[in-house]
Amino acid sequence: MNLLPSRRPVKAEGERPTVICLDSGLGVTLQRQSLPERLRFRNRVLAPELRGYATSRASGTPLSLDAEAALIAPLVHVISGKVYLVGHGYGAAVALRLALAHRERIAGLVLYEPTLFSLL
Repeated sequence: MNLLPSRRPVKAEGERPTVICLDSGLGVTLQRQSLPERLRFRNRVLAPELRGYATSRASGTPLSLDAEAALIAPLVHVISGKVYLVGHGYGAAVALRLALAHRERIAGLVLYEPTLFSLL
């Protein structure tokens, strides 16, 4: 599903927990396919593309973690109930920013190798 740059509404159905997967970036097609595939039997899985990755286009606005989180934020608000965020690399850094800004909508957070060097 590509929310960018149009921020199209996303309809999600079902009662299963919702997991939003944010990947590490370019060249991780296998990751984008295998993790959601493994999670989908027990969860509703959404894997939006970050700006400039895969089929989404980069926009003319400056790239920042806050800007990326703001583009993904509508997803956490169209889902009924809280969501789980799973992020790898750059996607983990975006997930953390998103969780900090919308903590009331987040059920859990899994970060793998977040590219937030201020944490190191």
